[in-house]
Amino acid sequence: LLGQKLGSAAFVRTVSDFARDFLVARVPGLDPARLHVIHSSVDLDQFPDPGPPPTNPFHVVFVGALQARKGGDVLLRALADLGGDWRLSILGDGPERARLAATSAGLGLGDRVRFLGAQGFDAVMAIYAAASVVVAPSIVGPGGRTEGIPNVMIEALAMRRPAVSTRVSGIPELVIDGVTGRLTAPGSVAELAAALRAVRDDPAGARTMAEAGRRHVEAQFSLRANAARQLALFARYGAAPRAAAE
Repeated sequence: LLGQKLGSAAFVRTVSDFARDFLVARVPGLDPARLHVIHSSVDLDQFPDPGPPPTNPFHVVFVGALQARKGGDVLLRALADLGGDWRLSILGDGPERARLAATSAGLGLGDRVRFLGAQGFDAVMAIYAAASVVVAPSIVGPGGRTEGIPNVMIEALAMRRPAVSTRVSGIPELVIDGVTGRLTAPGSVAELAAALRAVRDDPAGARTMAEAGRRHVEAQFSLRANAARQLALFARYGAAPRAAAE
């Protein structure tokens, strides 16, 4: 009933340009002029500047559900190829945890990988502050399941932390390759290892991109700004749905 629901709506909000284009391509007769992109948002007041990211050891952080579409196994294999002194903190839980732990053991990564389980907001914030880089190695999972724009990437850039992710769904609207972070092909161990190496070997350049990422979040992913945009749409279109107005 997607076409019927969207066709009778006064307006439609999507959270990414990718989602807007997806709907236009798949819902016949949908008026693109009634589709408005307002990104997911964070309260920037909760993300103070913790100072420059630590560099020794190189601390890689993954936050998210441990599901196939999150690409955790790709990250583990990339780190096995990275070399040098690094640590990985994995925050989150899910059906892939046992398989990821077995993959880590099989790669001989030992105690450099910490599975910390699901954590509250304060603990996640502390991990962000201690991160050299935050990674969302998203892929297209079973059944075509994938990301929108991961909140962890919005949060990482709000915290001025270097961000590495993949060219999946709407992610490139947030992590702009070479501008606000590094993007890799989904599933590419070699590209992910190269992106992590680039962040590690050029911390000043990575910090510059993270600062640009914070400014981008302020412009497009701020809760205060996007709430105002949403309210402006309600005021513009009124409360009555299109079908009732007709």
